[in-house]
Amino acid sequence: MSRRLSLAFLLAALALGIGYYSYRWFTPDSAADLARVGQCERYREAMKRLEAGLESEIQADPNEIQMVLDECQRQGH
Repeated sequence: MSRRLSLAFLLAALALGIGYYSYRWFTPDSAADLARVGQCERYREAMKRLEAGLESEIQADPNEIQMVLDECQRQGH
């Protein structure tokens, strides 16, 4: 019984780890994460719209957009 219980805990921990990793992958929140998951073009378009005096569809201030663009450049995207 102890072996089954430890196996169940191991599988539960593995499932939680995979779930957390998936959550972090699909909900990026830092500039590096946004650049890593391919949001560079979206942020480039947002910066162009802001520079043209239009509203951006991204709900971020220009400093945040610039941080993402700097990270995109650093990562080579």
